[in-house]
Order: sequence, then structure tokens, then C-alpha cells
Amino acid sequence: MAKKRPETDKVTPSQLKNVLVLRGTEEWKAWLDELAEANSAPLTTTVEQALKLLAEKLQVRKPPKRVP
Repeated sequence: MAKKRPETDKVTPSQLKNVLVLRGTEEWKAWLDELAEANSAPLTTTVEQALKLLAEKLQVRKPPKRVP
């Protein structure tokens, strides 16, 4: 008898939502790119890290995982 495949907790693309959109000038985008480069991480990771640091500083609970 074949074994059942274990169920995964993967999230389908339709379950993920855009949660943040930022508008800014070309100069501001260049600054964000510079920040991400200095952080040696993609822009999304850099923003996520910055938000976690701010939450910690403000003593807000730790965030759940952004994506599985």
C-alpha cells in the first residue's frame, strides 16, 4: 500500500496579500536601494528587518512569519 504524502503548510499564492505599498521619489527609491545594498540583503528583507527592529524598540509583540 502506498504511503500518504505528508501534508505541508504551504500557502498558495492566492492566500498571500499585498500588505504595503510605498510611493516615493526616484531619490527616495535610490536611498532605499542604497540601504538594502549596505545591508547586503534584498529590499524586502531590509524593510522587514527594519520593521522588526522598530517593533522591538517600541515593545510591540514579535511579528508572525511574513511568508511560510
